[in-house]
Amino acid sequence: SPSSEGEDQYLFWWDHEQAIATESGVGYLSPPQKELYLIR
Repeated sequence: SPSSEGEDQYLFWWDHEQAIATESGVGYLSPPQKELYLIR
């Protein structure tokens, strides 16, 4: 949930194998939706 930064951080570390680095920051791919989420 974008409104819950702590939750995003948890999901990011949980899916660390799919984490990617971008110019905007660090992001990861969510397995179910295959959507990109960015963590500032």
